Amino acid sequence: VSLLGFEFDGDILLPADLRLRANFAYLDSEFKDAAILDTRQDTGNEAIVNLDGNMLPNTSKYNLNLALSQTFDFSNGFITGVDWTLSGNYRSKYYLSPYNSRGFDANGADIPLEDMTVSNHWLITGAGFPEANGNFLKDGVPSTFIVNLNAGMNMGSNEQYRVEAWVSNLTGETYSTKAFVNNSVNIRFLNTPRMAGVRFKASF
Repeated sequence: VSLLGFEFDGDILLPADLRLRANFAYLDSEFKDAAILDTRQDTGNEAIVNLDGNMLPNTSKYNLNLALSQTFDFSNGFITGVDWTLSGNYRSKYYLSPYNSRGFDANGADIPLEDMTVSNHWLITGAGFPEANGNFLKDGVPSTFIVNLNAGMNMGSNEQYRVEAWVSNLTGETYSTKAFVNNSVNIRFLNTPRMAGVRFKASF
């Protein structure tokens, strides 16, 4: 395996007490001199396949985190401060398995993924669905961008009380985080959906 990358952090103070924080990470991951058993093949016909050039699973080449925040401080009164943060997390395309959506025949030679044979279980065809081809084995995940929003208020002479409202995955993005893929199943585990809530904290 070959891994090459770098990371950059930035923190900028803007007018109106705005603060912009950024983190960018680049990671070039690649299998080298790597071969494994292709468990997506029909049972008994599994072949040893060459993974050279494939990306490591769950590894994006580009990752970017941004956070814009603002804080208002008050010197008098029960409310001592108000703040909010808008954040965004971007990651480029990645794969859920070491096969990287590549197709191989029973001898381990490269073929179009759609030409791989999959098991069309009677539960699929019997339910009226068309027979699947090798594209059933795809494991690529497109790039994603997740937006989160948080706002809070500090209260009390010693800021012993705080109330926060938050929304995660503001735009309701849906993508796969893990997968179990073989000749007859492609089970996906999805990210957390859009969620919102309110928190109250008290210190004594």
